[in-house]
Amino acid sequence: MASERPEPEVEEAGQVFLLMKKDYRISRNVRLAWFLNHLHQTVQATSQEVLSEQELEVLSV
Repeated sequence: MASERPEPEVEEAGQVFLLMKKDYRISRNVRLAWFLNHLHQTVQATSQEVLSEQELEVLSV
């Protein structure tokens, strides 16, 4: 029988902070699109090992 992993606890975020690469400019439309695409979805902060591989990362929730 496979061991069952407990479901991680999920909390509702009041704010989500995103980290952008230096000199990466982002419009309000792009920020709104990101927000709407992630609305009612679970997001996690990015670990430091892979931080800065993407242009836009979830820094904290």
